[in-house]
Amino acid sequence: MNQEALEKTYGTLLQHSDTSQDEFFNHMIDFEHLTWRPWIGADWFKAGKRVLIVGESHYAAGNGAENAEEKIREWQADADGTREVVLEVGIGDWYASRFFGNLHRAFFGKDIHGEKRTALWRNLAFCNFIQRPMRDPGERPRPDEFFGGWRYFMELLKKLRPEFVVFVGVTAAKHFSGAMSALGIEHAIAFAEYRNGAYPCKFSATYDGMTTDMVAIRHTSQYFAWEIWRDYLAETMPEGIAFLRKVVGETEETKGPAEEGPAAIPPSEASPATPSEETQLEGLPTWLSHKPVIACNYQEINDALGNFDYDDPRFISVGHAQWNPDDVSVKIFRVGNSGRWSRQSEEVPVQRLPYMMAMLLSAIQKTQNPSGSVDSGMNEKVVAPQDLALLREQLHTWAVPLKDGLTRVKELLEHINLEAL
Repeated sequence: MNQEALEKTYGTLLQHSDTSQDEFFNHMIDFEHLTWRPWIGADWFKAGKRVLIVGESHYAAGNGAENAEEKIREWQADADGTREVVLEVGIGDWYASRFFGNLHRAFFGKDIHGEKRTALWRNLAFCNFIQRPMRDPGERPRPDEFFGGWRYFMELLKKLRPEFVVFVGVTAAKHFSGAMSALGIEHAIAFAEYRNGAYPCKFSATYDGMTTDMVAIRHTSQYFAWEIWRDYLAETMPEGIAFLRKVVGETEETKGPAEEGPAAIPPSEASPATPSEETQLEGLPTWLSHKPVIACNYQEINDALGNFDYDDPRFISVGHAQWNPDDVSVKIFRVGNSGRWSRQSEEVPVQRLPYMMAMLLSAIQKTQNPSGSVDSGMNEKVVAPQDLALLREQLHTWAVPLKDGLTRVKELLEHINLEAL
């Protein structure tokens, strides 16, 4: 929006934002390093502790929207889009939002409204890590966008110099170490134990004589058990949380029962890792050429690990092969942009999967110990030694799901009688 439209739409709400850095933000926009100017609260630069909140991206439209492409163009052209969201939902409280409501619960043990919301967002800065609008909630940013996004995010960090950063979503943190190493920035990171469907982490970057502490938590938009993340933030970012509580007048930590309403989800219901049998395979396509015999919800696994993969793979099935119903194959069902099951869904004969797994394990071993020799009996050779660094980088990028999946394989192998096959 132009300034006249902003003033007409938001009126006095605009007084709660700081635009003093817009020349710098506009410069980043000109060089396509930013799409949206960050929200900076009016009191942020003079705040006792500077806390920056980082989301992932904006959704241009809802699922199945016919005007999605038009909405994408509108978002791309609106440099104030992020600020408008904070004005409307963060401060204005014009409509309910799980993102904001659950974020507040993670800070204070409850949602806040009125003057407390205003005070909070006057003392917060907010931006999105991915500067491209997603088509709808079904689209996820690509891994290379998370990796490359750190370069431009560090430009913001060096300008704003926050003391604490809270990432809403853990995916960007998975690419942090590799990106910081590539940029030559001193850094540290430590992932915590698995909880409520995600591996949170605490990490830091040191630049220009300053260290910024960061934490990454599960995305607040769904399956979010705020009690778990309230405790995690209080443990990992105590000074920042204490400052925010002081800002809104909530000096006592609220540890009462969960609020009523759809946004407050008890931990027992919040984790997608243990869905009920009735909902676990809802939507499994049993009418296609591949006929499932045993299946799992891959999207549940993806959600549980913090959305490490794209959203289009939905189920994994062992069943009748599509090329011959008397053969058995393993298939990943994927959904295309049209909402129909994709013809690019992968199907692999069961007898080939163990050898594919052996090749993956051999690749991991060779990147970890290039000079060592473990005989897999498959006579594999390093065909492109110049690309081992890329292979090593990608294995590091996908370390969390690789560890999770291979741990499951290892545990199952201990209970399988190979001689009985």
